[in-house]
Amino acid sequence: ERLNLYKELNQIKDNDNLISFEQKLIDRFGKLPNKIAILFNAIKLRWVGKKLGFEKIVLKNNSLRAFFTTDKNSNYFESVNFKKIMNYLRENPKDCQVKENRGKLSLRKEGVMEINQALELFNKLINQKT
Repeated sequence: ERLNLYKELNQIKDNDNLISFEQKLIDRFGKLPNKIAILFNAIKLRWVGKKLGFEKIVLKNNSLRAFFTTDKNSNYFESVNFKKIMNYLRENPKDCQVKENRGKLSLRKEGVMEINQALELFNKLINQKT
């Protein structure tokens, strides 16, 4: 049964359906453990990261790394979302940085200990003015 719930969760693509799924779990199992809230935030982080154009997101050792496309000729680097990220970096130079390592460009922020902190940063980026 748990596997079926994970499959159903993996099919959810928007916040409204995630809220409905959460309510379904509460109705079925009662109060949900905190780990479920963390899981839901991880899903939201993946959605916002994808919307921002990140191909991969890594959160470990109190550090966030969000990787941009490796295609240097991609139109992404002319996109509104990439411009939002660059504007945010110009306005907040001490908050996070863009670095290139072995041909991979990534956004990095130190001191990110929880998923909700990464989600907060991504929401700032998505709401940044161009």
